[in-house]
Amino acid sequence: MRSNLEEKLMKRMSVVHRKAEEWRETARQQHLEQMEKSTQQAKKIIHRHNSQFSRHNSCGCFPCNNNY
Repeated sequence: MRSNLEEKLMKRMSVVHRKAEEWRETARQQHLEQMEKSTQQAKKIIHRHNSQFSRHNSCGCFPCNNNY
């Protein structure tokens, strides 16, 4: 039979464990949202970069690579 103190500790440990699980899930969700946001920003930058260079025609000269 458990003592009163042991019962209190077990209840407290279960509360702490539950809170830790909630915090882990929240952190995981925030991480996924941040990764998605970063991915979207990177795609926008790449698209902008690609569209910038696709508008220019190069003279073809390797040393100067002038765009006309």
